[in-house]
Amino acid sequence: MLELNVFKEIPGNEKFHSCILACYSLDCYFFEQRVLRVLRAKGIRNISVITDATIAEDHFKNILGNIKKISSLYTLTSIVSRGAFHPKLYMFFGDNEILMIIGSGNLTSGGMGKNHELFISFYADAENSEQLPLLLNAWDYLRSLTSSSGGIALRQRKWIEEYCSLLKNQPSGISNEGFIPFGDGTNVAFLQNTETSLFEKIKQLINEPNKVQRITIAAPFFDLNGYMLDHMVKYFSRAVFEIYVQDTNVILPLKYQLPAAVTFYKWDETKIAIDREFKKADRFQHSKLFHFDAGNEEFLLIGSPNATAAAFLRKATEGNSEAAVLLRAKNAGWLTQLGVKGKKVKLDFTTVTNSPNRQHHEIGGVKYLYKIRGIDRYSREFSIYTDKPVAQQTELRLLNAWGDLIEKIDVPSENKGEWTSRVSGSNKHELIVFGALYDTQGLQVSNSQIINNVAAIEALHPSPENRRINKLLDRIIEGKYSEVDLFDFYDAIRSEKSVKKQTVLLKRSGQQKTKEAADSSTSYEEALERSYNESSVLGLENFEPLRIWDTYIAKLEQELRSREEEDIDDDEEGDLRSGKGREEKQTKEKNFESIKVFERAQKRVAHLYATYTNGLCSTTEGILDKKGDYEITKTDYAFFLLITTHLIDLSGRQFGYKTKEGEVETAILLPYTGELEEYCSFGSIALNVIGKFLLFLRNAKGIKEYRDEYEIMKMEHFKQLAWNKIIAMLAIMNVFCRKHNYIKWDKWSFTLLLNAADIFKPASNSIRDILFKEFNLLQKEDISIYEASKNVSELYEEVLTILDENSDL
Repeated sequence: MLELNVFKEIPGNEKFHSCILACYSLDCYFFEQRVLRVLRAKGIRNISVITDATIAEDHFKNILGNIKKISSLYTLTSIVSRGAFHPKLYMFFGDNEILMIIGSGNLTSGGMGKNHELFISFYADAENSEQLPLLLNAWDYLRSLTSSSGGIALRQRKWIEEYCSLLKNQPSGISNEGFIPFGDGTNVAFLQNTETSLFEKIKQLINEPNKVQRITIAAPFFDLNGYMLDHMVKYFSRAVFEIYVQDTNVILPLKYQLPAAVTFYKWDETKIAIDREFKKADRFQHSKLFHFDAGNEEFLLIGSPNATAAAFLRKATEGNSEAAVLLRAKNAGWLTQLGVKGKKVKLDFTTVTNSPNRQHHEIGGVKYLYKIRGIDRYSREFSIYTDKPVAQQTELRLLNAWGDLIEKIDVPSENKGEWTSRVSGSNKHELIVFGALYDTQGLQVSNSQIINNVAAIEALHPSPENRRINKLLDRIIEGKYSEVDLFDFYDAIRSEKSVKKQTVLLKRSGQQKTKEAADSSTSYEEALERSYNESSVLGLENFEPLRIWDTYIAKLEQELRSREEEDIDDDEEGDLRSGKGREEKQTKEKNFESIKVFERAQKRVAHLYATYTNGLCSTTEGILDKKGDYEITKTDYAFFLLITTHLIDLSGRQFGYKTKEGEVETAILLPYTGELEEYCSFGSIALNVIGKFLLFLRNAKGIKEYRDEYEIMKMEHFKQLAWNKIIAMLAIMNVFCRKHNYIKWDKWSFTLLLNAADIFKPASNSIRDILFKEFNLLQKEDISIYEASKNVSELYEEVLTILDENSDL
């Protein structure tokens, strides 16, 4: 129980993969800048945020203009409540562990550092499950909150259950909270007010009120009439009450005639306030602490409830929704630990002015005719989920981050509380951030709801394979990778999927998994079969290469822009005559531990391309006389673009390895030339990759039909990029194979170029432009663009002549 920036204290190294963050108030800008980055750096990417609808309503319409990541890196669900949705409950989930942080701080700059807040954490893993029952009670509470969500937000919760072993097969239904014993003599109960008020539960747990001698409270907000405080005074009739508050930014019981047993003291005179220099720093005391001294036994309540009737005396359907923990132990000395001691200076109520901007704690939530449980977007299609069927002549208004209206859509008459609508126009859907329902008079009849980008959220799925992909993507963005790392990654992904698939097949046939099954790798045709035939909600197999390609090419283009800017700076500032200007560029080449490790890396590279081309062959074999039964997808092109880009990038580059004497020597990992029949060089690999990919395309029954304009355009873009890669590879092979007098090369070069041109039918004939872009992107400075483009252009002119002569055949 310490004052800290709670999210920075969460263990990293991918220990947790998911979290649900439930709070009253959310500052999206602060959350994205200061919290989301920390979570993602620790490997937590499946993130759900739940907040109060009344607070969110103001937030959405005033400060979303500078928010960038909302709905694409986390889901945001607003809870419509009779009072306030007020918990501050943050739970984190890993494969075999759960962490809970509960306290008083919201997801705002105040709640995460500026204010004085109080949190307590609990943890359980597969080996230490002492605290697990408490965590399961908290999880059951969160599950009840999210059960009314719709669409992707609900699926996020189910992903957590699927990928956290401690939650699997746990029964649903809010538990009857009682004390759970810990090994150190402490007992803890998780409290929430879904069915029963917090005060009733406290009376059940502290069931001998006459033993309580002193009650210490630190909280900023009370009922004006002291209603909740009066209930406590009457129940704990033998206790004296010591209450610590500040004299600003508070709501105190000014209309309550204080009994003799109740005294208010200045918080700023406590030890913790003096140590933390509250007066100098102008800090706000926002923690909620209720301590019960029963002689040699102590009780301590920590959580979200203030000292109000809405928080303590009512259940969630009648007041606020609250969550807390109640601790019990003998002679724990909790007040001393928390610094709530020192000089007691009485507070004069006549010097206190209740804060008008804090009155929302006394006001119930906004009432709506409908509650939107979620709005999901997949490209231009929007799925809307409401708590009940929506009446006719109601419209859905979709707005941008500034609150400007982008689109109006009539709600279909037969909606049953769930329907799908489609936005017109090509780019409108990218601008839409939130939506709400309006009646014929233009009055808002539902809460506003952030629109979740389904494709982006699905990419954060917490499966082990997907976590590995996201880790790779983060490393690519940060530049903390090498090309060889990427090949290792592809091998690991294939191995994991192979084990998973073969395990399923063996289970179906009643067999046991063998070592051979575990050690084998998935071929490309198996991946294709899985992507086409398996029913997968996520289709992770389909968009893995797409996501890696988009990230990888974005990083390469970013580096290219950076180099171009540096070139401009050199021209403007560098003294070229004296040799001054930019220093030699830094290389990111990887040093291998030994020559053996270097040679193993060569074999891994060769193995990857052999596996890829063998898969292409297996998919197309036996169908030379008829079309295959597969369709070409964006994934096929993305995978081809990835491995060919890596191939061009690796070719001819020097890598270092350590000798036995500890010195570093260099060698070329992938030479430009070698035996064409073997996967030992760029030329041999490129020859096989191009030829077998073209055969794969030639024998497909067609291209997958995409409905969305963006997907159609992306497919056409990928086709153009694939043509560019083929030209670049042919140009490199042409230069180096001619230098080494490979007689077979001219025949193969011409045949491949002829087939590629016939399949892709490129609109532009500028070989030089293609090579200039490709070589600049990958810094192929050891190859003359002039020589390469001249050789391929000559072949291409012959190809165009032949294609033109046979255009009518």
